[in-house]
Amino acid sequence: MKIHTDVNSQIIPFSFNSETLRCAVCTTEFSNFKILQEHMHVHFRNFICDVCNAGFVTKRLLVSHKRRHIAGIHKCSHCEKIFSCDQKRRDHEQRIHLGLKKKNKCKYCEEKFADYWTKVDHMVKEHGQPQIILKCQACERTFRNKRALTRHVKKDHLLERKHACNICDMKFFLKHRLVDHMIVHTGVKKVQCHVCNGWYASKKSLRQHLRSHANDRRFSCTVCGQAFVQNSQTPSTKESTVENMKLTLDKRVNFSTFITIKPSIQASKRAATMGRLTELDLHFDNIKTILRCSNATPVRCKVGDRYACGYCLAQFNKPNELKSHTLLMHTEDQPEVLKNRSLWKHIVYLDITSLFCKNCDDNLDNLKELMEHLKTKHDEVMHLHIKNQVVPCKFDGDDMKCGNCLMAFNTFDDLEDHMDEKHYRNYVCDFCDKGKSRKTIIVMDKKSSKLVRREIIEINPQPETKIVVKKLNEAHKHQENIKQILLYSNATPIRCHGGIGYRCCFCNDQYPEPADLKKHTKEKHDKGILSNFMKNRSIITYIVKLDITNLSCNICNESINNLESLIDHLQTKHDKSLNRNLKNHIVPFKFEKERLHCVVCSNEFNNFKVLLEHMNMHYRNYVCEVCGAGFINRRMLQTHGYRHKTGVFICSYCSKIFDTRVKQKEHERAVHICLNKRNKCGYCGEMFGDYTKKKDHEVKVHGARPVVLKCHACNKSFDNQRSLTVHTKAFHLMERRLAK
Repeated sequence: MKIHTDVNSQIIPFSFNSETLRCAVCTTEFSNFKILQEHMHVHFRNFICDVCNAGFVTKRLLVSHKRRHIAGIHKCSHCEKIFSCDQKRRDHEQRIHLGLKKKNKCKYCEEKFADYWTKVDHMVKEHGQPQIILKCQACERTFRNKRALTRHVKKDHLLERKHACNICDMKFFLKHRLVDHMIVHTGVKKVQCHVCNGWYASKKSLRQHLRSHANDRRFSCTVCGQAFVQNSQTPSTKESTVENMKLTLDKRVNFSTFITIKPSIQASKRAATMGRLTELDLHFDNIKTILRCSNATPVRCKVGDRYACGYCLAQFNKPNELKSHTLLMHTEDQPEVLKNRSLWKHIVYLDITSLFCKNCDDNLDNLKELMEHLKTKHDEVMHLHIKNQVVPCKFDGDDMKCGNCLMAFNTFDDLEDHMDEKHYRNYVCDFCDKGKSRKTIIVMDKKSSKLVRREIIEINPQPETKIVVKKLNEAHKHQENIKQILLYSNATPIRCHGGIGYRCCFCNDQYPEPADLKKHTKEKHDKGILSNFMKNRSIITYIVKLDITNLSCNICNESINNLESLIDHLQTKHDKSLNRNLKNHIVPFKFEKERLHCVVCSNEFNNFKVLLEHMNMHYRNYVCEVCGAGFINRRMLQTHGYRHKTGVFICSYCSKIFDTRVKQKEHERAVHICLNKRNKCGYCGEMFGDYTKKKDHEVKVHGARPVVLKCHACNKSFDNQRSLTVHTKAFHLMERRLAK
């Protein structure tokens, strides 16, 4: 076989023997195949450009390249822009004027994107493609796209500073940094604060200033712990730190010198004893050390059945997926929990599944062992004398368990209540002697002390003998009432309505029909479980949703119309002890008709949530002093009261400002945490931005019963509340808001 070696080779070899793409000639690594293919022109210089000496594999590529050297005046045919070469003009017209801006097409759904890495991110999130991870060759940092890696190398290792100030000697990597810097020389202030009417040079300065109105001190000194509104407010603290520093070799900071500055352990120990450190700073110091020296990972919260990352907005169905994401993507980041500057609200949910020490790889059983291990074995600074406000949990598959006793729970709130009762008594209420992990809960208990204060009656049969009898507090009286009702009637409690239907109070089973839940409760849960219902619950959050459909007495089988009649019947006919001089926290519901209706006023409703909110009108146990609205329990009143407290509340994720904290939290949950998809399918967990779309999905995909809403004025029916409301206003109320 004859091989022609006297011609230029146009056969380009590629080798795919490693995880990353490598050049088969010089072994240089590349992030994608297109860039590698362009790189091969360096080795196969069959045709060379006369102007710049660049080589190309084929002549056509050389001709296309030479067009870039043809200088001239090339004006856009759609606007007034002028370009130096025709190639730039055509690129501009295609992107801006001809609608070809989105050139990067997804190979799965054919959606187009203007940016290649935006397309890659879409393929990872929507189609399950593996995440691209690019490692910096000079340090240990990783990036998700080539642009971020290139910018990091140029800025942090090559120290490029192309944008120089023409007044002073300062140089900047980004042009907009230079623009911000020029304000220092010009002194122009264009932005005004709407709170104090002060003027500021830029929107960034205004945002930093607004933090002072909100008392948002997010920057703290690493040595003394003093907190500041701005990062530039700590010069004296930084100067004092330099005295206690030493140089260590670390190539993550500077590509040319590989030198970084690291505080010594002795300096950290001396700093820990300084009087300026607050208790919150000691908590922060502990959690930073735990995250740095172990595989423990923070969990922000649980959104439905998904676990939210403590660093970013990512959410995962499986706890182990969240843990892998955190350990891989956030090795050098600071968790969101360290931005909370209130000790009263400080709490950290920590995943300690398969806990081990990163310093020595020792396996540890719980958080307390880890903290003592780090302090004694590795000489780490751990503040063991302070109250512990870290809630450790372990995950066995999808089951969340207490990190101390391995008891299983469904929500973080239930886990925290368990930790308050069994493990942490950081703050003890003066009136009810209950222990809590956070001070804010104790403060709420004290505000309601008139309700929870226990009466003490002293009986002195003999002068030298003193007997103290403690009466039940209000919560215990409520618990005794509901215990008698559940044991001696066919009434059954409802935990909530969500997912696929009504949820059981004693297990996680759900039923679309309340009658099925009632049957399940009576058959599956015995009297021992029923008698402990609502035990040890706080009066602040106390509410019982009770199904009294076809109500009857279990002792004599007599049918009873309502809850009040049942209480009278049990007291008079069967001599049962029930407390009547209490505010009623038991909310009854009947499911006798096709549509939901109120048992008091017979008003009809389309969903259980709206009906439950309506019941506040009939059970006005606590009344708002501002608007006069009534509520069943004190927590509902407190939550409502936040709507009346106005101020400056800045979003934790973006720069938006709100006048109430409720609006701020609703914005964060809707836009940043749930990503505008707050309606979750109860069967498969898919999220939707619209409630009607979710219901339509459940009907079509999972065979759920379709929603049929009938108009009371005519015979028309609708599949969602929005359509029914529009129909009623337009055709029966004859509303015409827009005049012709």
